[in-house]
Amino acid sequence: MSLVVIGINHKKAPLEVRERFSFRDENLDTHYRALKNHPAVREAFILSTCNRVELYGVGDDPAIVADNLKKFLGQAQELPVDFLEKYFYTKIDREATTHLLRVAGGLDSMVLGEVQIMGQIRKAYISACVSGGVGTSLHKVIQDALRIGKKVRNLTGISRGVTSIPGVVMELIKKESGLAHKKALVIWRT
Repeated sequence: MSLVVIGINHKKAPLEVRERFSFRDENLDTHYRALKNHPAVREAFILSTCNRVELYGVGDDPAIVADNLKKFLGQAQELPVDFLEKYFYTKIDREATTHLLRVAGGLDSMVLGEVQIMGQIRKAYISACVSGGVGTSLHKVIQDALRIGKKVRNLTGISRGVTSIPGVVMELIKKESGLAHKKALVIWRT
């Protein structure tokens, strides 16, 4: 069995492109049912946040799994597959596993050490389990990623200090504008 991830994130695409690919929680059951219609994809996991959309799939032939994930995404978001090629990355087996570990550890976030991703992975994992997307292969990889992400945070202190975009914005406002002792409201749209 091979693990494949196709994804888009803040490094590869601007926000207006990433927004076109987001998956809403209330539609995830429907999306998982559609993914199950692709026989090459035996297990699936959708991670959709404000900075990334990643589809993980497990199957016998990684090229066919990747192709099926791209077709599903194109159909689900009503976009041509060639549009996907411009913005999406594909990672297979060890590279896919390493990628998920980096995401869970906060190393692949817009702000290094960002902590929200752990909760987002847990929530997506539960949704995938309830929808029947996760089998033994993905279960192990995701559980390992959550465990290692927690360990990275505990051992390195990567999550100390400011680890969110609104927090970084507030720090910049304080430093650059002389507003250190003023109150401010930051509205962050996700």
